[in-house]
Amino acid sequence: MGVLPDFVVFDLETNADSPDRTQHQIIQIGAVRAGPEGVVDRFETLVRPTRKVADHITELTGLEDADLARAPKLREALGDFFAWLRAQNVDSPLPLIAHNGFGYDFVVLDAAADAVGVRIPDGPRLDSLEPAHLVYARAGAEIKGADGRVPPPGRSVDDLAKRYGLIDLDRERHDALEDSELTYK
Repeated sequence: MGVLPDFVVFDLETNADSPDRTQHQIIQIGAVRAGPEGVVDRFETLVRPTRKVADHITELTGLEDADLARAPKLREALGDFFAWLRAQNVDSPLPLIAHNGFGYDFVVLDAAADAVGVRIPDGPRLDSLEPAHLVYARAGAEIKGADGRVPPPGRSVDDLAKRYGLIDLDRERHDALEDSELTYK
């Protein structure tokens, strides 16, 4: 059996103030490069939005307009993130993984990059939510599994992390880098 290749897990925090996901503004990017030896590198940046951060987003992330006022603008932040990704790709592009990536993170990332004319590095994209659907097809059900345990209430990063004993309680805040590390675990 071969050695597990390195990969990058990323997460976005956004100002989700519109029903259209492609209009959600990225306010934080977090990523970890990991492989057989665990996490080997990290990336994190705040991103300055052009609209006021919605109250429910401040409540979720703890990020306020004042925290983001001096952050890099979207084009610069994406440029830094993509430069970091390219630097990680020594031989070939590393797989880029996000939880609910195909439903949200990749959609937002693609729209943001397109809006500012920045090219996203090539490479495979994977969504960690897909295997969670296979492993926990009965998530939210009260039916016990073969191991005698009730499935997690959902397939969110937090629900899965609780199921595997990675976190005990509901987290107070969401943070892109912490969420990337939790998704990796």
